[in-house]
Order: sequence, then C-alpha cells, then structure tokens
Amino acid sequence: MNQSIDIDEEKLDRMKYKILQAENDNNKTKDLTPGQMVAKIKQIIIHEASRKM
Repeated sequence: MNQSIDIDEEKLDRMKYKILQAENDNNKTKDLTPGQMVAKIKQIIIHEASRKM
C-alpha cells in the first residue's frame, strides 16, 4: 500500500512539473489559446496517468 502511494505521488509530481513547464512556455511565447492550453494540460494528465512505473 505504501509503495502504491509513493508511486501515485511521483506521478502527481511529474504531472505538476510538466503542466507548470507547459504554462511557463506558453507564457513566454503566447502561441496557445486558453482552449488549446486546456487541451494540452488534459493530454499531459492522460499521458502521465496511463504511464506505467
């Protein structure tokens, strides 16, 4: 059980990092609209959630 919690925390930390990185990149370039940014965040979450450890 404890190992499962650790793995979940690692997944969440990776998701947070990638989302923040995408937001920072978009703040610099302003390439994506808010709707496109939401789609990108959803894509990050789905990809990380389906990833095996």
